[in-house]
Amino acid sequence: MHLMNVLKIVKPISIQPCHDGFYPDNSSGQCQQCDQNCNQCEKNSTSCASCKKYLYLFQSKCYSQCFNGTYQSKALNLCIICSQKNCINCSQSNQKCVQIAPCKQNQFYDILSQQCKDCALPCMTCNSSENQCESCIDSFVFVKDLQTCNLRCPSRYYLDASTNTCYQCPEGCQECTSQYTCTSCIQNDSVFYIQVGVQCLIQCPNSFYKNKFQCLHCHPNCLNCTDESNLSSTECGKSLFLFNLQ
Repeated sequence: MHLMNVLKIVKPISIQPCHDGFYPDNSSGQCQQCDQNCNQCEKNSTSCASCKKYLYLFQSKCYSQCFNGTYQSKALNLCIICSQKNCINCSQSNQKCVQIAPCKQNQFYDILSQQCKDCALPCMTCNSSENQCESCIDSFVFVKDLQTCNLRCPSRYYLDASTNTCYQCPEGCQECTSQYTCTSCIQNDSVFYIQVGVQCLIQCPNSFYKNKFQCLHCHPNCLNCTDESNLSSTECGKSLFLFNLQ
């Protein structure tokens, strides 16, 4: 039997845009109804994106009133978390915290359970959830933008020893020692950065030419070149003229 005869051609399912109160179900290719409290939902029936009138959205669910630790935004139909850590009562007008939960240093105020809960190790302190670290126990470093505690900095991060904090390297850096100093560049099949001094660039700047994985200086008379010789200039410096010997 020919191979083409046994292959089943699978056509992609095309789903038309769904009306409010429905969401696109990729498995069936049909619009399915959202939970009764959702005005719009996504991914599944109970993951609300917006709520029916007089209900407030919080963490993809709709509630008739907001929890302690949040305040109501009637204009947006949202419950918005108070900006101050462990605040259980804040003013909507100026975000001033009126009441703080009596949580310990290694605890956070859990809005849904309305209780103080312990941070998960290796977090020393945390905010909003047990794994959203603010600081770390001994022997761990704090990865600030990920809010995690690691044994060492992740790839493309550097350690600020004065604060024991990992920060992202500059764009294009594979490894770095500070926010200004790259020691190696990202070079793979999808993107290729070239090292120029302590920077990683997509292409060489004026007065440099590409030599494998780095940018090297052109001859002093050249503004642009294909190699370091004076005969490889494609553009000359000020008050100089390009002469083609060919």
